[in-house]
Amino acid sequence: RGIKDDSYLMWAEKNVYIDARQTGSVARYINHSCEPNCIAKKWIVNGITRIGCFAVKDITRGEEITIDYRWNTCASKQNTVCACNTESCRGTIQQL
Repeated sequence: RGIKDDSYLMWAEKNVYIDARQTGSVARYINHSCEPNCIAKKWIVNGITRIGCFAVKDITRGEEITIDYRWNTCASKQNTVCACNTESCRGTIQQL
């Protein structure tokens, strides 16, 4: 099956992507921010690739959990507009 234009993917390793469009843990609701409060790190546990989300600053109760998606985009695709409204917002979710 092909990847649809509305998919949201995270690359884990060669030929392994995380796609939570249809199922996943509560981590599937982590949104993008240009000033994130968490980072995603890849770990190998018993030979299996895992992605962990780790806080980079204090997070208050009720505060949204965010990471910087830093998507890579094919030259033929347009950038996705970022609406995080932070002071350092670069205007796009893609890497610059």
